[in-house]
Amino acid sequence: MLSGMFLLTLTLSSLSAQSLERQVIGSGGGTHYRSDSAVLLNFQTGETVVETMISGAFALTQGFEQPDSLQSASEVVDITYTFYPNPVTELAQLRIVSPVDVQLTLKITDLNGKVFWEKQIDLKAGAERTIRLPVQDLATGYYLLYFYDPSGREMHAVKWLKI
Repeated sequence: MLSGMFLLTLTLSSLSAQSLERQVIGSGGGTHYRSDSAVLLNFQTGETVVETMISGAFALTQGFEQPDSLQSASEVVDITYTFYPNPVTELAQLRIVSPVDVQLTLKITDLNGKVFWEKQIDLKAGAERTIRLPVQDLATGYYLLYFYDPSGREMHAVKWLKI
């Protein structure tokens, strides 16, 4: 009788399922979009296969970095930009072009995420715009310039050095 209860307890305790929470412990990552193939790639350091492929209204995601909601390819804006000079002494400039009319948010942070500057800009389709970035009062060190789309999703990030 005692061995039967032990066997029953052992069987019931082994029936519990494992649950994994979505979380990433990584020091870096980014996003890349290729307009010629309609592929949006998100990645984190330490995860070898984390990709989001979008075609029309469908998206395929892999790994733990899956969004809570899916997006269509029409929401992705493929901008072209040049950040110069790098490293920066007194004046940094951003030259940016978008194939469609879009409002973007630009943000300068340090590597700890402290925000030093933030600005919304309106881009007209095909028009080149040059933006002077206020970096003269920043301390020497590494900084990030982030680009956010109208929904608040990070599109690009540029790491640069202020000397």
